[in-house]
Amino acid sequence: MKTVSLRQWWEDRVADISMRWEVDIGFRRSFSLLVTAITLTLVGMCLIATVLVAHQVAPQWFGGAPGGANPGAAHGGDATFPVAPLRPMPTAADLAPVAVATSPLGPLTQPTPTPASSPLPTATATATPFTVNTPTCAPLTQPPILGGRTVQDGTAPTPLQGGCPAQLIIHASTHPDAPIAVVLTFGHLDPIGCTITFTGTTDGVGNAALAFTVPGNQCFHGTILTSGTITVGSDNSANTTFAADA
Repeated sequence: MKTVSLRQWWEDRVADISMRWEVDIGFRRSFSLLVTAITLTLVGMCLIATVLVAHQVAPQWFGGAPGGANPGAAHGGDATFPVAPLRPMPTAADLAPVAVATSPLGPLTQPTPTPASSPLPTATATATPFTVNTPTCAPLTQPPILGGRTVQDGTAPTPLQGGCPAQLIIHASTHPDAPIAVVLTFGHLDPIGCTITFTGTTDGVGNAALAFTVPGNQCFHGTILTSGTITVGSDNSANTTFAADA
């Protein structure tokens, strides 16, 4: 009784679908596409589940390192890298003592000055002190030739002179009232001691003239170019290569 009722219920439900299947070509096409899409989706889900299970059961088939990381992926598929065994370093107790140098003459003593027998002064040799030549600085009245991209800049004088005052001229019409940060390194003899930093602000139309002092000949000899960064607001497109003479 229950089987007959269930069959009758199913025939009543599919009667409309069977009739539309026979007379409606568009319905048959749509229904076929729906069944195909559902079948492909189920097949894809089965394949993904199979791959995941196989990856957990036999990870060596997939060429991956344990934990999902492949150390050769970032190096064009190279093999894993060999690890050199650690060896203990010698301690301070294993080092041979170094002999301390001693002088057989004993400590040095200063000679006691004696009065000269002649009223004429006696010439004595003295060390010549190191002197730094005072540079002849050029005036800052000559307007510079500006260079750069959205931020243009130049120096007065051009070229810069070692040990002399100078100005950094900035023209940035798109950055009015913007903060300025400057880091310039002169030469390569002493990159740390020959680097200067200073700051400033553009005016209402984006112009600025920042004063600084060029390092002397302890930083460069002859003609040398500067390097560094000049940032106006968030723009660092200004030129930082300036000619400088010792």
